[in-house]
Amino acid sequence: MEERPWQVEDVDKEGLQQAWEDMQNSGRPITFETVLDLARAHKCLSGKWLFHMDTGIKVDHAWASIAKAVVSGECGMSAKVSPHEDDGRARPRHVICVYNWDFTDEDTIIELEAGIRRAGIKCHMTYKPDAFTYMGIYRNNKWSLRPAIYASEYDLNHRRSKVTAVYETKR
Repeated sequence: MEERPWQVEDVDKEGLQQAWEDMQNSGRPITFETVLDLARAHKCLSGKWLFHMDTGIKVDHAWASIAKAVVSGECGMSAKVSPHEDDGRARPRHVICVYNWDFTDEDTIIELEAGIRRAGIKCHMTYKPDAFTYMGIYRNNKWSLRPAIYASEYDLNHRRSKVTAVYETKR
């Protein structure tokens, strides 16, 4: 089971949101590095692997597998499944999120992805820091920041996944 590197009560979401607003108003360039610095300063370091599934037996099976893995300590600190996304598709979709404590720790992110794969999940997944959510950074934002910082694809032929960093950084 993943160790918590900080206390939940230390997370300063309101401070992060205020600092984010101040940064936007300052005219300073907004980059992945500046977002990372804000997240660290306010101890908003949790993140999640997320994946989408159609309503029905697949999502029910996937959720049962993920919930069991989380409860048994085999993967992540927590998880959730949405009721469904009504995005106008013929079949509603769900999002399942599996959380870890520190989006800056690549080893635990990769470990978490492997745990999700061991639970039987084979679909495309993306990893998003919670700080991006708290700051309202979503797809197609005006800063051209990618809200997902890792992507994972599973190769059925070779029975293994590949995790790719999808952010750009100067560090």
